Amino acid sequence: MGIAWRERARLLRAQDNKQPGHDGGKGHPPQASRGLQALDPGVVTAEFAVVLPAVMLMAMLLLGLARTVTVSMGCQEAAGAAARQLVVTQGRDDVGARVRDVAGSGSTASTSRTSSGTEIRVSCPVIPDPWGVLPTRVEAKAVALDQ
Repeated sequence: MGIAWRERARLLRAQDNKQPGHDGGKGHPPQASRGLQALDPGVVTAEFAVVLPAVMLMAMLLLGLARTVTVSMGCQEAAGAAARQLVVTQGRDDVGARVRDVAGSGSTASTSRTSSGTEIRVSCPVIPDPWGVLPTRVEAKAVALDQ
């Protein structure tokens, strides 16, 4: 098996010496025998053009998801702040203004009485993604216990 491989390598070297463009045995193979190194440089550009849209799609999806998570965390913080305000003011204060201060102007709040306290539900808008995959609103909930 090793002899066949050596014979093939010897034949390929002899063939390289016969091809035009050989540099006279200085150790640099001619352009035609470089194999994968002789590919057209446009191949890399074409591969990049195929991969770039997929990379951009993933980047946009990740940025949209990060924005949705950030708004969701802010919405939960607004619900908690509204619940604390209800406990401190003993239910006499409007929580809508507090929610808008914490979560932004498009946020809405609703309250409902439960057996143990007041439940606050906050809804916050999210900038929609181009594909409609991510939610356009996120909701959070907190409970202000009666004391």
